[in-house]
Amino acid sequence: MKEVTKKIRTSVAFIESHTDLRPEIAIILGTGLNDIGKMVKPFCNLDYKFIPQFLHPSVEGHRGELIIGTIDQVPCIVLSGRVHQYEGYSAHEVAYPVRVLAALGVKQLILTNASRGIHPRYRSGTLMLIADHINLTGTHPLVGPNNPEFGPRFLDLAEPYSKRLLDLMRRSAEEEGIAVSVGVYAATLGPCYETLAEIKMLRMLGVEAVGMSTVPECIVAQHHGIEVAGISYIAASPVDLYPEKLSHSDILENVSQGSSKIEALISKMLPHVSNKMPLSKK
Repeated sequence: MKEVTKKIRTSVAFIESHTDLRPEIAIILGTGLNDIGKMVKPFCNLDYKFIPQFLHPSVEGHRGELIIGTIDQVPCIVLSGRVHQYEGYSAHEVAYPVRVLAALGVKQLILTNASRGIHPRYRSGTLMLIADHINLTGTHPLVGPNNPEFGPRFLDLAEPYSKRLLDLMRRSAEEEGIAVSVGVYAATLGPCYETLAEIKMLRMLGVEAVGMSTVPECIVAQHHGIEVAGISYIAASPVDLYPEKLSHSDILENVSQGSSKIEALISKMLPHVSNKMPLSKK
């Protein structure tokens, strides 16, 4: 763990050397959601390739850029893209940027992803707010020696996604006229899309959407005491109910058609995330 702490310090030192802005809110953008980063009035843009210890995504739709700036005058850090375990990385490596965010002073983290709908009503284009998750990756980012400076050995995950932030997202969506659902997200290892039998199994488990990310980041954020919100854009319909041959290009195209809804939702909620200002009631 001393080696991990040393790596985090090198990443933090590099990032802090490029700006004096110290945001408490961070956003991680999932597949195809890079355009949300354009909402940021940047103080600095850092390619992951140049940040010590950061891994650069190899998957199309993940830019690999850390942006520090403001969205509607709210200071924030945006990670445009992430790496995945199916790229050959461990759960520890996938979640490493979240440990860096914690060391930078982040208190709230908004996680976004693209996923496949499992619930029969979740057709492509649905926006799902994550209330809970199931880890089906077969791995865990807290396995191994524990650093008590990060968090406890045995972490309570009874509320992995903040009920306060979930309520804030729901009310923000209502005020913006954005239709949203609330459900359970399951993370699998990938990189294959699900079989028909797996879809049926997931539905029996109470899963509404499935993807290949987010869960390791959420767990590590909770380990550091960071408040987490999750937004999942349903980019593919349940294949057993709506048969279609799915490709990554299909996912990217579908996400591009709905990213503006996530932009509007984030823009509406952001001023209230850290200062806990109540939304005005219509």
